[in-house]
Amino acid sequence: MDNKVIELLQDIKKAVIVSTKEMMTTEDACELLGISKSYLHSLCADGELTYYQRKAGAKVYFDRKDLIQFMRQGKHNGIQDINIDAMTYLFTNSKSQIL
Repeated sequence: MDNKVIELLQDIKKAVIVSTKEMMTTEDACELLGISKSYLHSLCADGELTYYQRKAGAKVYFDRKDLIQFMRQGKHNGIQDINIDAMTYLFTNSKSQIL
């Protein structure tokens, strides 16, 4: 039981540290995005994710803002947004047909 509490406290500590970092390591970025290292490397190799490296072979870092921006790329509108867009489209097109 004591080991589980210690593990939980270590996980909480790690989460707090990661959540406050501006520049993140590969491990931190994987934790934030919820992906594996191999997928992260694939995203970098494909140019889908920005990373920072001082010289070839050196440690790679990620800017928290870039990671959050990457996560926001897959935004899908909810039903209310879709309904508003549909009503706007119908109103705009019906107005132009009347004129």
